[in-house]
Amino acid sequence: MSLDLLDAAIGEVKEHRHSPPGDPGEPGDDVPDPFVFDPQTLGDLHDFLRDARRGVLTADEVAQEAQMWQQLVDVAWPHTRAGDSPVEQAVAMLAAAPGAAPPVLAAVEPANELEHALAAVVRDDAARPALWQALHDGELVLPVVAYDLARPEGVNPQFLSAPAGESPLVLGFATEERFNALLPQGSEVSRVLAPGHDLPRIWPDGHSLMINAGYANGVVLSPQEVTGLPHGGRSELPHPRSVTIVAPGDHDEDRAVLLTAAAATVPGCKELAWACIRPREAPEHAPWRDVLVVTVTTGSDGSDGQAAVVQALDAALPVSVFPHAVVVGRDADLVHPLVEAVVTAGRSIRPL
Repeated sequence: MSLDLLDAAIGEVKEHRHSPPGDPGEPGDDVPDPFVFDPQTLGDLHDFLRDARRGVLTADEVAQEAQMWQQLVDVAWPHTRAGDSPVEQAVAMLAAAPGAAPPVLAAVEPANELEHALAAVVRDDAARPALWQALHDGELVLPVVAYDLARPEGVNPQFLSAPAGESPLVLGFATEERFNALLPQGSEVSRVLAPGHDLPRIWPDGHSLMINAGYANGVVLSPQEVTGLPHGGRSELPHPRSVTIVAPGDHDEDRAVLLTAAAATVPGCKELAWACIRPREAPEHAPWRDVLVVTVTTGSDGSDGQAAVVQALDAALPVSVFPHAVVVGRDADLVHPLVEAVVTAGRSIRPL
């Protein structure tokens, strides 16, 4: 991937975003066809090239989106000689490499507890509970692109984010040095040093978090993991009054066998309460969602390692049989009324 070419293409898009529009219907020598490349579309093209430059997207995602942009660029981008503009060359380069390797990510020695936890998750996804705790107990560098000063509750920072399907990515870094190293020479970007325990309060709705984008220890956390710190996704649980809760029936025997076997592979998993839920107002044909409440064994030192057991069981469940299952511990510090409702109404499963 030619970073110089991508930088030139990004600069070309920026110039057109601040130039007078051309005549609709025909690409001119100087500006894109505004019928195709309106301000919003130009902004989207800029964001795509920027994300490809930063390595936020996978190689397949880059190629698929570039192929779409290539069709628009071919008919509506200004050119005097076919294919000679940086944007045309960059989009063609990205679209022609569906199997290209992603950018080389920088390997770094962990500088703090958060980076130690990130490295552990890269090696084994079951280590996420320790990452949640390290993030909650530490600080995160969050680049800021704007501030909303009119809110009565105080300043509301708008964090640097990248489009990523249905859940945009907020970019965060474990240290200021990691962030500064990715910036072009001489550039300055505002940032805040946010205490991890404040993240659930200030987190933008529906946004995931990418910590250390561009580095080999980079990890993505879901919106539920961030807003549920330090326990992970417990905040996604609905109140029992808003859902119908039923125990799995006879038609779920095959799934019960698979669940029992999966639980047996997780050390420390003592018992499960298994129930199915769906919104009370949902139609009869609406899908049910599995909820599993885990009771864990206590170690000789008095600790139970509940978060690790929950994460390991979640990873052990076959996704094709238990899609979108919610796995939570019974005795976490963050109590939720749905937990006891599932224990009361659900089916008890003991590992083999």
